Amino acid sequence: MPRRVIDAHVHFWTRDLVRNSASAREALAYFRASEDRVPTDLNGIVATMEECGVTRAFLLAMNCEASRDPALRNLTVANEAVASAVREHPDLFVGFGSVDPRTGDRALATVEEVGRLGLTGLKFHASAIETYPNDEARMFPLYRRARELGLRIVHHTGTTALGRCSIKYARPVYLDDVAQAFPDLPILAAHFGWPWIEECFAVLMRNPNVFMDLSGWAPRYLPEAVLAMANGPLKDRILVGSDYPMLSPGPWREEFERLVAPRLKEGVAAKLLEANAVRFLGR
Repeated sequence: MPRRVIDAHVHFWTRDLVRNSASAREALAYFRASEDRVPTDLNGIVATMEECGVTRAFLLAMNCEASRDPALRNLTVANEAVASAVREHPDLFVGFGSVDPRTGDRALATVEEVGRLGLTGLKFHASAIETYPNDEARMFPLYRRARELGLRIVHHTGTTALGRCSIKYARPVYLDDVAQAFPDLPILAAHFGWPWIEECFAVLMRNPNVFMDLSGWAPRYLPEAVLAMANGPLKDRILVGSDYPMLSPGPWREEFERLVAPRLKEGVAAKLLEANAVRFLGR
């Protein structure tokens, strides 16, 4: 019987969003993913998750509303859209809202909205919003309120397939300041921060509230150092994810089971596929 799997990184992208955002099209091209893989609507996402045997999925909003470049601004996925998807499919989706910290006082109000909508956490893409995660003026008030509301944080780390933005904002080392200031705030470093993977490991090693995921990487390309950490000190804090629609969760899972799982110590694959996500969620 197939193992249960929680996909920790699923974008709420539709074909309309991709048509309206050059950055989204550039991301798909980077992954050599056809636009045909992008669903027309929520039903397409649900069908893909069910066909691929995904038990639960982190469904991510995106907020780049203050971006001057429409290619980035049009990546925005409304918090209400994610909340509606969770209401329709509560057994499948775990919803994460998003905030653009460049919107001033409205940013804090958006965190409140995420809480009212019953979403689980906040997703930030530091490169797309041109804001360092450890920006005390812009970001720390948002983290503080998120902690009070019991929200989790997902931060994109490392390089990005999106065009028209800088990867300098997304080094994982910046999460160290955040984790030290908010030690009881669960933080997920998406994509394990490549090319700065040693930084990501260091942040996790000294901050037990920080996790990382493997999303955006076909299993055959996962660095040896990541597998070593999964078999060692970080076995309880690594999650899996597809980065759908850039990668499809079905082929990702098949490749993981065939190429990665046999190289993991007993019980570790189950941790990565499900148990660590449950731990991150506190459920």
